[in-house]
Amino acid sequence: ARVAISRLTEEKSSVIQLNNKLQQEL
Repeated sequence: ARVAISRLTEEKSSVIQLNNKLQQEL
């Protein structure tokens, strides 16, 4: 269970970083 949670948090952080990059480009 812990591995799944950590994986989800990593995916969330990566998605947030991508969103920030897109917002900066706009």
